Amino acid sequence: MKWSIFSCLAVIATLFFPGNASAQATYHAFIWSANTGMQDLGSLGGSSYAQGINASGQVVGYYVSLLGQLRPFLWTQSGGIEDLGTLGGDAGVAAGINDSGQVVGWATTAAGAAHAFLWSAGGGMKDLGTLGGNSSSATGISSSGQVTGTSTRPGDKYNHAFLWRSKARMTDLGALAGHNSYASGINDSAVVVGESTLTANVTPYHAFLRRPPASYGRPWNTGRRQQYCGSDQRLWERGWQFLCERWLLFRLCVDPSRRNAESRP
Repeated sequence: MKWSIFSCLAVIATLFFPGNASAQATYHAFIWSANTGMQDLGSLGGSSYAQGINASGQVVGYYVSLLGQLRPFLWTQSGGIEDLGTLGGDAGVAAGINDSGQVVGWATTAAGAAHAFLWSAGGGMKDLGTLGGNSSSATGISSSGQVTGTSTRPGDKYNHAFLWRSKARMTDLGALAGHNSYASGINDSAVVVGESTLTANVTPYHAFLRRPPASYGRPWNTGRRQQYCGSDQRLWERGWQFLCERWLLFRLCVDPSRRNAESRP
C-alpha cells in the first residue's frame, strides 16, 4: 500500500473565545491512502502536524501541548500517537523517519538549547550535538541511519549543513560560498540536498546537491583552506554541485593508508 502524507493538514474543529468574533482553528495530522482515504491521527494536546512517513506507514511530526509547547510524536497503526520526549527540555519536533523506524528532529536540552536528535525504539533519544554552536536540527535520515540537518557554527553567527554518521559523528558540509547552508534531505546513497548562500550576503540562496566523495572516508571540508591539508598525501575530491551543473571543489582530507578502513559509512 502506498501512503501519502501532508504536513499542512486539515481543519477538524473550531474553537471560539468569549469576546472574540474570530475563530481559532485546530489542525490535526492525517494519513491518506487510496484504499482508506483520510485518517485523523489525533493529538495529545492541541493541534498536531505530520512531517514524515516511512514505507510501513509510521508517521512523525509534532503537536502543541496544552501548555503551548511543541512536542515530537510518532504515530503507528497499532499504537496510535506517542510522545517521544525531549533531551531534557520542554520542546521538540520530529521531522523525519526511515524504514527502520529511526526518527530525527530537534529537541531542547535541560539548558534550553535546541539540538538535533536521533530516536529509536531500542535506544531512545540520542543527542547528535552541534558543529560548535549552541543549536542544531536534523531534517532527514537515510535507511542506514545517516542523518542530515543544520547546525550553528562556533559563535552562533552562521549555520552550516551537516552529515552525521555513527562512526564519524557530525561532519560540517560547508557552503557553496558565503557563510550559510541548510540541509533538507538525504537519500540512501548519502546524497544531501538543501540551499546555500553564494556570497557573503544573506541572499540569494541556491539549491545544492551534495554527493559523497568516492572514498567516503574522513571529514569533508569546503574550498576554504585547512592547515592540516598541506601534505602531498592529501587528496582533492569533488563534492558540491549546483543543480544547474555548476561545480565547486572542496578539499577532502584523506590519509591514503586509511582509505579502505574508512571507506564505509
